[in-house]
Amino acid sequence: MTLKTPVAGAELLALVHSVVDAHGLDWKPDTVLALWRAVYVECPINLRVQLLDAFTGSWSRELEAAMEGSVTRAMARSMAATERLWGRIEGEFGLFTADEAAARFHTSAGGWDVSLVDQGLAIGVVREGKLRFPGFQFDPETRQVRPVIRELISIGAQSKHDMEDLTLMMVSPSTYFEGGTRPVDHLDDPDLPGIIRNKLGVEW
Repeated sequence: MTLKTPVAGAELLALVHSVVDAHGLDWKPDTVLALWRAVYVECPINLRVQLLDAFTGSWSRELEAAMEGSVTRAMARSMAATERLWGRIEGEFGLFTADEAAARFHTSAGGWDVSLVDQGLAIGVVREGKLRFPGFQFDPETRQVRPVIRELISIGAQSKHDMEDLTLMMVSPSTYFEGGTRPVDHLDDPDLPGIIRNKLGVEW
């Protein structure tokens, strides 16, 4: 099954309303796929959670059948939770573009671009088609990437976790820390790399 018509622009809001209004009605597969494409291909990040909430809030047997098992309600809810977490990361720490990072922080590697990420010297994630640098990796005093970040990147790579996975893990509460705090709250703890190794199952 393929999407016949691209979804863009003002059609996004129309799709939100169509999801809500169509609850319990007969879903056409192309409509459902168009909505899903709107959420994860066409939709601006600031509208993505809204669309996912509308999508899950209008779940029905007809919708489940139209999705043909490719997406479940639980999966859509999980995706919405992940998008909310990205929003909290940006609000608490910042997700800086290359130009913003260059204006605020120092690097001895030549510049803030994808080569810095490829070399494992900084955490970089792609959001809205642009490379972003999560702010928690920077030391506020030196305005450089904290030395521990390189080690964490290496540990993540050994366990087949990409930069996005590593970023989300760093800001998620964990039972590996007293009180269920987050790895990002322990960046100055010399035991942090060892704890992350154990959490990800990486051999010493």
